[in-house]
Amino acid sequence: MRQFNSQPAGADFVPLGEWTPQPQTLLPAFSWEARDLLVVDDATDEMQIIAQADPAQLLDRLGGTIYSRLNDQLTRALAPRPLPTARYLLLDLAMLSHATPQATVAGLMGLAVVTAKGKRSPVPPCQEW
Repeated sequence: MRQFNSQPAGADFVPLGEWTPQPQTLLPAFSWEARDLLVVDDATDEMQIIAQADPAQLLDRLGGTIYSRLNDQLTRALAPRPLPTARYLLLDLAMLSHATPQATVAGLMGLAVVTAKGKRSPVPPCQEW
């Protein structure tokens, strides 16, 4: 069974919080701070650190896709308020999993609402950007 956690970016396998079988539940931890994803596979005893990609890299991957256009529209609609880093991760995940535009917009709007309310990640901060 695969378990997921997050850690401060660049750390040497330093889990923050509880392990979970659902990686989606960790998305808020990536919203505000540089984090890496930790993956442990109990079946193979494999441990892996997946570094968080730079937002510029993620935007390059999105290219001229519908997800890039959704990002542009949301950025214009919510200007000048900054959007959390998790937006890039959500868009990248949406593109890789071929999520519908409606589901992607719902996720983006959820992040925008959380940001507007000023709520931060329940995971303790590791470093400020």
